[in-house]
Amino acid sequence: MADLAPRDSVTTCDMSQPVTGRRRIPDAVPQGFGFAEAPPISTVVMFHGQRYELAAAKDAERRDGTPCISSHWLTLCARCAEPFRAWVVLPAKSPPRRCRGCRQVAKGKV
Repeated sequence: MADLAPRDSVTTCDMSQPVTGRRRIPDAVPQGFGFAEAPPISTVVMFHGQRYELAAAKDAERRDGTPCISSHWLTLCARCAEPFRAWVVLPAKSPPRRCRGCRQVAKGKV
């Protein structure tokens, strides 16, 4: 059996320092979908580690008369990694992360 290090010798990391490595997201990339007005086409947004690129956007109105932005984003499915187009009404809390096929599997409809 291997020798185990005593608990007092376990090293910890300093969480006050920024994370470095492949998964670090540049500060210039927006981290959510709370846009008050339509962002420029080709805007890139990171949400839970998933990249979304704006393909189209237009001003719209919700059924209750509230102004909003209808937008289409290009992304990869979080489950199968296939590209798909996500439709999002802005401002939004969260966009769809899975393609239509994977969403139906998750809901048990397949």
